[in-house]
Amino acid sequence: MIDAPQQTDAKPATVLIVDGQPAVREGLANRISHLSDLQVCGEAGDVESALAIVSHTIPDLAIVDIDLKGGSGIELIKLLKDANPA
Repeated sequence: MIDAPQQTDAKPATVLIVDGQPAVREGLANRISHLSDLQVCGEAGDVESALAIVSHTIPDLAIVDIDLKGGSGIELIKLLKDANPA
């Protein structure tokens, strides 16, 4: 039996989805929208768009594909971590 998620008054964690495939981003966003403790704050298909979104949303989490147009997802993660170590 799976326990239902507990309701809390805590603000949901914000999630940035970065993937070059729109269908993947849409699917992840759809799944996340059903979770009370997570909220999608943005979606990007490439490194440049992801960095622009992060500059004004400052997400709590990021789901990042490794192979992205305009660069590597691993490099993007390093840039994000350097910009906001917390």
